[in-house]
Amino acid sequence: MRDEDLILEDWKMTKDRIKHFDDVVIRLRLGGVPIASAIISAGLASFQYTSRVLFNFFGYSISGTSIIILLGAAYILPICVLDVFHFKLLTIAVGHARNIEQQDRFKGRLQVTTKLTSPILTKIHLIVALTIYIAIFVTAIGLAYAVNFL
Repeated sequence: MRDEDLILEDWKMTKDRIKHFDDVVIRLRLGGVPIASAIISAGLASFQYTSRVLFNFFGYSISGTSIIILLGAAYILPICVLDVFHFKLLTIAVGHARNIEQQDRFKGRLQVTTKLTSPILTKIHLIVALTIYIAIFVTAIGLAYAVNFL
């Protein structure tokens, strides 16, 4: 196999990995965020039934409602970590594809990754995603704390 053919196959495999990591990130976000929000909402919806159920942890009394809300907060953390991990793998794969596309022998012939990639948009994307995860987590912790004293 010629050197150029090997590099082209490497680029094709990289494009396949980009699609895979992108799919994983999307599935994590479309599955994880709503599930965490549903757990938190279930805790709030069950307030009249679970607020009187108390658990004692290290001298602190925590209502059942707060525990359910905290489970939603705990659920979002591994989703966020997996999201960031796969997003990092995605950016590594994109960088590899761009490096191949920028080689002299492929300039003007392979360019889809280079044309669709923007470092500033990638940073904005990551900041927005992390902001959503942090907002859900902080809101859940705040709700759990507030509900515990109602």
